[in-house]
Amino acid sequence: MSMKRISRILGYWACLAVFLLSACIENDFPYPTVKLYLTGLTVEGQVGTTLLSNDDRTATVELDETVNIRKVHIQSLEVTEGGKASIPSDTVVDLTTPLQITLSGKLLSTCRKIKDWM
Repeated sequence: MSMKRISRILGYWACLAVFLLSACIENDFPYPTVKLYLTGLTVEGQVGTTLLSNDDRTATVELDETVNIRKVHIQSLEVTEGGKASIPSDTVVDLTTPLQITLSGKLLSTCRKIKDWM
């Protein structure tokens, strides 16, 4: 084989390698942001309705005077669809200090994410 032919073959292989490597697809679709909110909260001994503020991320509950705030029974705790609260419903909590509840959710499947964007 001549040197010219070898360099031509190497050139073809180099072009083919560059072409194949440039065809790699990068997944740059952003994950959709799902905002999680507390949508409902009722406690035993509650007076009136719960005041929920998603902007301030607070829930205010007025309790009857006879309720022991060290043992408040949460009857129901509702969050945005697909979300989960750090404490379960039907639990007893101490409200002598503000109660912090963490909301979390799982990512949607890839097929559903792409459908939501279309």
